[in-house]
Parts: sequence; structure tokens; C-alpha cells
Amino acid sequence: MKYMLIMRATHEPYGGTESLFNGFWMLEVPSKEDAVRWAGKCPLGPGSKLEVRRVQTEEDFADFADNEYVQKEAGWREDLDRRNAGGAG
Repeated sequence: MKYMLIMRATHEPYGGTESLFNGFWMLEVPSKEDAVRWAGKCPLGPGSKLEVRRVQTEEDFADFADNEYVQKEAGWREDLDRRNAGGAG
């Protein structure tokens, strides 16, 4: 599973309009607990918060494989792979 660690600096308890997005890390770990463990190792400055969010992947949409837009995207990916492999024509 992929998780995103989002770093924010805030001076408010709920991160209103003065909240600043400082960056993020993408992790591929087996569980949310592992992502939280990694988050605990991140160097944060004063007033910074770190959110752990799961990132949806293609497997999350397996039930929609017959959807026309999912099929279009699969075709686009195949075209891109062919182009990147030098087989565009």
C-alpha cells in the first residue's frame, strides 16, 4: 500500500488559512502502522504537523474494470509505454 506523509506548519489548532504546505513523502509500506512508524522518524520543526494518508492505487478500482474511463486510461498507459519503449509510430 502507498501512504503519503504530508508536512504542514501551522499556528492554529485546526490549520486554517495560515497553514502552510511544506512538502510530502510517498512511502510504499505494508500497513498504516508502518507508515506511522516512519512518520515518527521525520524531522519536524516547531509548529509542524505530519498527516499520514493512504494513497489510492489501481487495485482500489478493480470493481470498475469495465468502466469506459478506466479502459481508456489503460489504453493511454499502453500507448505511453509503447512510446517510451521507442515503438511509437
